Amino acid sequence: MWTVLLSSTCILSLLTYAYFSIAQFQEILPFSTNNIVIVTAHPDDECMFFGPTITGLRTLTKSRVHVLCLSTGNADGLGSMRKKELVKSCQTLGIQPSHVKAIENPGLQDGMQNKWDSELISETIKEYAVKQKIDTIITFDGHGVSGHVNHISSYNGAKHYVNMNPNIKLYRLVSIPLVRKYIGILDLLLPIRNTDETTFISSPFAYLTTHKAMRQHKSQLVWFRWLYVTFSRYMFVNDLVLDNSGEKKYQDYKKRIREIEEENENISSQLAKARHHIKRLRVERIVLLEEIDDLRQGRSSRIKKSNGAESDSEMSISESVISDVKGVRKNAAATPRKKRDPNAPKGPGNVFFLYCRMERDNIKDEVPNESLGEVTRLLGQKWKALPKEEKQKYYDIYKKEQEEYESAMKSYTAAGGGLEGAAAVEAANKVKQEGKLDESDEEIDMLQDDDDEDIEDLDEEIEQEIEANKNHLHSIVSPPSSIATDPMPETQDHVHI
Repeated sequence: MWTVLLSSTCILSLLTYAYFSIAQFQEILPFSTNNIVIVTAHPDDECMFFGPTITGLRTLTKSRVHVLCLSTGNADGLGSMRKKELVKSCQTLGIQPSHVKAIENPGLQDGMQNKWDSELISETIKEYAVKQKIDTIITFDGHGVSGHVNHISSYNGAKHYVNMNPNIKLYRLVSIPLVRKYIGILDLLLPIRNTDETTFISSPFAYLTTHKAMRQHKSQLVWFRWLYVTFSRYMFVNDLVLDNSGEKKYQDYKKRIREIEEENENISSQLAKARHHIKRLRVERIVLLEEIDDLRQGRSSRIKKSNGAESDSEMSISESVISDVKGVRKNAAATPRKKRDPNAPKGPGNVFFLYCRMERDNIKDEVPNESLGEVTRLLGQKWKALPKEEKQKYYDIYKKEQEEYESAMKSYTAAGGGLEGAAAVEAANKVKQEGKLDESDEEIDMLQDDDDEDIEDLDEEIEQEIEANKNHLHSIVSPPSSIATDPMPETQDHVHI
């Protein structure tokens, strides 16, 4: 009876195969000279599920086919026997013994309750794939064909490995519904076909070869397996689908890399613009410092001048300085100035200069290695941070010096001015001139720090310097009476350049 049934199946298989071959059902295969490994869970899976694939690859391509079985099938204590049966079965299918390996690992034991670790399977596949230079993996899909947990674990482990190695291709054997599973090659007559699938159809000779390979697993030939090899679709037809999840992930990574590169280009462009802007601001800062230095030199030359200075020359310098500092004196060029007596006493400066003169030595003791410009900047910061009560004592000292100045001016005026008046206040005038020079140097050094301050702090320092220059210009250009009656306030309107 079995002979008749087998003969009928072979005849039907031959007719169906011939029909679909003539209809060019089998497309051009995506395999040529690949090193392909069939990853199975147990001995006998290679012929029960992957027979059409193995025979097709052996006869239709030049690919080198390997079989990697992740267990020895030792559920019944027959692991050693089943390893030998696996080698004989693969030889029947045309695979040499050196391309067949069964894994003996305590973490990969046969059993419906044994869910295998994906990372362990991945490492197992990696070891074999590197040694054999594998570029293509064929295994079960996420349903495991029969639903066996070891089959599903085989797919998950292979997928884990391919995700880490996107240059490796992974094909999965498509699981089909139970009704289609046991109608053999007749399933091809159903109008159900996925164009993404690669289909292997066994010829009658290939089917008989797979049947013979199955008979090598003598320990597994129970009655229901005879029914399986006779009617199962997987003995006649295999549908493989390229698992592109790893490829998709790889493409996602490439897309993200391109996005990051574009973001980096935008950031680099913005950074270049910012650097250009900072460079321009530094150039402007240098120009401002040069202008301030010109102010200092002009003022120093006027202080050092003796009696031979020309009044018209002083007037011209004063008007030139005022015109450079916008808003200090709006009508400076239009309003004529009194000729200043070069022998007259000099004013006391302002409160900040007085503070610098008194505290500079203390700061130098705290930061002995800093430049004078840095010392002056620190003095400016401390002055800003002083509470109003502490600032008051410096205003008191300033007021006292202002009174001394006014007293000197009275003496100078009472003596008739000129050389006689200068002689009357010579000692005080000399002290004032030396203090003036020291204050002038400190005033300029405030802006000559080389640190990379942010732009906002730089603007504040420059405005403070210009404000100081404004007050000194008042003392240089304005009549003595205005200096005596208009002491320097703590806060004044800033002049912006």
